[in-house]
Order: sequence, then C-alpha cells, then structure tokens
Amino acid sequence: SLEVKLQEYHRDLTRLNKFHSLGSSENQILCFWEKAFLKDIKTILFDKVCPFLEERANEYVTLLGNPQFQIKFSTTKNLKSGDTRDEFNVTVSSTSGGKIYSLLSGGEQQMVSFAVGLALSDLASLKSTSSSNLIILDEPFMFLSEKNCSNLLNFLTNDLTKTKSSVILISNEELLKSL
Repeated sequence: SLEVKLQEYHRDLTRLNKFHSLGSSENQILCFWEKAFLKDIKTILFDKVCPFLEERANEYVTLLGNPQFQIKFSTTKNLKSGDTRDEFNVTVSSTSGGKIYSLLSGGEQQMVSFAVGLALSDLASLKSTSSSNLIILDEPFMFLSEKNCSNLLNFLTNDLTKTKSSVILISNEELLKSL
C-alpha cells in the first residue's frame, strides 16, 4: 500500500514537473489565449494591425496630396459618459479645419476613404498567399476638387501603377478617356 502511494505520488510529481516546465513559447501562447478570453478576440487582432493600417493610410493620404489629414485607428471608443468600449474605430482630423470625418467636405471624405481602402488592401495582400494586382475604381473623381482630381490622377499614373498591374477605372469624365 505504501509502495502504491509512492508510485501515485511519483506520477503526480512527474505530471506537475511537465506542466511547470512549459517552454517560453507555450507560456506565451497560454498568455495570449488568456487575454483573448478576457477581451474580445477581434479587438486583440485589430490591436495588432492598427499601427500598420495607420502608417499606410497616412502614407497614402500624403501621396494623394493631402498631408493635412491624420488618420488614426484604435480599438477603444470613448463614450460621452466617460466610459470606454472595445470597438474598432477610425478617426480623421485635419490641420486645416475639420476635426471629424463627418465635417469634411465630400471630396475630402472621398480622399480619406480612398487612402483607408488602399491601406486595407495592403493588409489583405500581406495576409494572402497570392496578392491581387488588380484594382477597380468606380467614379473616383466624382466629388473631388480640381486640385484633388489632379493629385489622384498623378497618384494613379505614377504610384499605383507600380504596385497594381491592372487598374480598371470607371468614369463619365471626358478628360479621363485618354487613360
């Protein structure tokens, strides 16, 4: 009976030592999943990609000739009550006036949305086994000022064609038929 108890104790001790000696990578995985169950998994994933999206969207908005816009991605929304809520959030501010996206002009909103769309496309390309070399633009010049039309046209012909081999442009603008 004492020998059986010693064998059980030895088995328990062996199991405990195995559990205790988990490698650092297994420990990191366990910590990740522990956090995931305490916080919405989508929020954790967005936390990981927000810096990439922010960097790319701000780079694109600058390439589009609108460096006055600052695009910020976050996973926390500040409520009027002072509380916070986990929520994927995109905020835009402008050094030239508009403090929030809804107060920007239609053309400014379109340029910001275009930059965000390109950043999301870059993210999808990173995570895909085969990236798309195609982009389809439907009336991208509709609400743009003459300056922003020129900026977008320059971006399409000088920058976008370096990363996309096929650009399908749908437009009723007479000036664009030569493209």
